[in-house]
Amino acid sequence: MIGADTGNTADSTPTVDNRCFLGSDRVKRFGTLQHFAQAPTTRLVVLLLLLTTGAIWEAIHVSAFSSDDLWWHLRTGTWILQNRAIPRTGLFSQLSTARWIDFSWLYDAVFGAVYALLGLRAVPLLLMMCKVALAAITFLLAGGRRNFWWALALSASAQFVLLYPQPPLIFSLCFFGLTLHWLLESRRRCELLPLLRLPILFWVWANLDAQFVLGLLLLLIFVLAETSENLLSLSAKSDTRRLSLVHLFAITGACFVAVLITPYSIDLIPAALRSSYSPTLFKNFAGMAAMSFRQPEHFGLALLLFSACIGLGRQRSRDVFKIALLTLWAALAFRIQRESWTIILPSIAILGDAIGTHSGESSASESGSARKLYLKLAAGVAILLTLSFFCLPTNTTLETRLERILPVKACNYIQSNHLPAPIFNEYGWGGYLMWKLPEYPVSIDERLNLYGDQSSEAYFEAVMGKRRMETLPGFADEQTILLPANISMAKALTTIPVLQEQFREVYRDDIAIVLVRR
Repeated sequence: MIGADTGNTADSTPTVDNRCFLGSDRVKRFGTLQHFAQAPTTRLVVLLLLLTTGAIWEAIHVSAFSSDDLWWHLRTGTWILQNRAIPRTGLFSQLSTARWIDFSWLYDAVFGAVYALLGLRAVPLLLMMCKVALAAITFLLAGGRRNFWWALALSASAQFVLLYPQPPLIFSLCFFGLTLHWLLESRRRCELLPLLRLPILFWVWANLDAQFVLGLLLLLIFVLAETSENLLSLSAKSDTRRLSLVHLFAITGACFVAVLITPYSIDLIPAALRSSYSPTLFKNFAGMAAMSFRQPEHFGLALLLFSACIGLGRQRSRDVFKIALLTLWAALAFRIQRESWTIILPSIAILGDAIGTHSGESSASESGSARKLYLKLAAGVAILLTLSFFCLPTNTTLETRLERILPVKACNYIQSNHLPAPIFNEYGWGGYLMWKLPEYPVSIDERLNLYGDQSSEAYFEAVMGKRRMETLPGFADEQTILLPANISMAKALTTIPVLQEQFREVYRDDIAIVLVRR
């Protein structure tokens, strides 16, 4: 009996010790993993990758030249630096005396200055810097100071879902994100201090991109939410403190005044609305259509929005501002693909706040060495950006690449043979012709606010075969025609007998065709 009991005891003892050993091993490994995740060096390296991955990708693939708008921005910026003036009429267009508002004149001037120093390499460099700024703002907006790893994941998701924005639109994303971050911080802390930066931000924004009007709308939504909570005594916050409506109205008024003291004054806001949401855009541009859910980014956007709604519901929140953000911006984003970013940024902000509240993670671990960490991070980003810049193709290589996508050789032929002006051109090439052939005023370009809905719509109807080319305004006076070689309009000009009697082909390559009037 005693032997049996002893044997049983001996058999069971190692099993208990082994379980304790395995449990202890798991605890040790978990503790090591947790220590690794919380280590400042680990966070520094991971955050550095988050901030610079987009810039490094751009340095390798150089996607900045896919934007047609960059060329007229570059030509306008060069003109601003040369003349030290703000453009007010249709520069380098056949409508040279027509009134025109350059919503991005500040960006154009900076772009022109950087180009004067670096040449064509300035184009991808500016986009690389903008991508770093966008990554930093999405990380901050997602609550990077309070829940590091979740903010990291949300920032990466937001950058994937965003549909490859280019300057100057990417400035609107960054400024919209900053504005939203300061508004949420002001509500969270019940302080007006974060809002005092807004007038300066809106002044800069209004000189960079026409989408500053969406920032003003965001500010108005915030004011209405605060007003309704104050007047209706809604308990949307955990305490009874509220922002002073008088001070809030004063700051909002200062933001509108800041917008109005820009070079175009009181005409800026209505002109920006007409330019951003004109009927021509809705009829002829896919980016203004509703989401078709044919791209992975569309499903990613919907997932972010639904997650933010679930997070808000888990908090049992009655925050009027957050509810209005998800409702109003979702309606805009799903109606207009171009504005999809207006719901992505609020979604990651609300979801990050919900995760931070649920996890209870604090920023105490970062408070001690935060400045040193940020200095190291800034130095690392600067070093990687510098190395990426030197990895960019040379200006000669970039010019060779442009010959594959733009009518470089055709423009050289027109210039060297002194073909007669005025010129009729394709819409997407208007900006490049402004840059390459400034002595040939273009018939149309990407500045739709210059040409108006009537002229722009007439052009697009002619391109789609819904209108005879002879009926286009000013077409009878065109002496030289430059078009893509594979579009139907070019085929009509070279195959229809009536048009063949009027024009003769003088140049053709794989990209473009040039005709002159007989």
